Amino acid sequence: MTKTKLAKGFTLVELLVVIAIIAALAALSTPVVLKQQKKAAATEAVNNAKQMFILLFEFDQDRGQYPGAAAVNPSGAVSASSNGVFREFFLASQVDSEDLFYCRDGLAVPPDGDISTAATSPVEDGSCGFRYLWNGTTGFSTTSNSGIPLIITPADALAPTVVSPFAINPFGGKAVILFNDGSVRSNSIVPTAAGAPTGNVGGTATTNPMLGTYPANGGVTPVALPAT
Repeated sequence: MTKTKLAKGFTLVELLVVIAIIAALAALSTPVVLKQQKKAAATEAVNNAKQMFILLFEFDQDRGQYPGAAAVNPSGAVSASSNGVFREFFLASQVDSEDLFYCRDGLAVPPDGDISTAATSPVEDGSCGFRYLWNGTTGFSTTSNSGIPLIITPADALAPTVVSPFAINPFGGKAVILFNDGSVRSNSIVPTAAGAPTGNVGGTATTNPMLGTYPANGGVTPVALPAT
């Protein structure tokens, strides 16, 4: 009679070793994956900010300044939030997609794609990843100083603080800032002492990469409008 030779299976020890090796490799690769995700989010934000400058430029050419003030807004009302400012581009028939105003800042949620009613549907509450800056009176324009910041991300809260407006984690320690010359810079956010304003990610204060970058003759210091 011919004897059948049974194949030898894995022992419990061998299975545990394989599982341990897989877990170790996963642990090693996770930081790399997260770093690449943050880098991709920052790159996407830079590209979107560049596109937003085109909208701002076109708006200025048509109306004499950037959106914000009631005199130039198609809605006829003062913009109380960043969402409201970006909604003016839809009212002006300049854009037909919300995706431009979303970035992975840790606060915003992806837009729902509904732009059926230009006055209310686009850039709905919670979907704005950028913060719009203006001087709170007449707003800026292409004739304002080229070093004035116009749009920033990632914010540390829906209503960023003046001293420490940036969240350090979403873009790997970088802040994306659109300036009035059309340039978009990815500046480093530097952690400082503890005791940050409420809402700052991680409870650690950060230096503001925007402070000191706008010219002294730029008028009133730009303030970030909150998101809704």
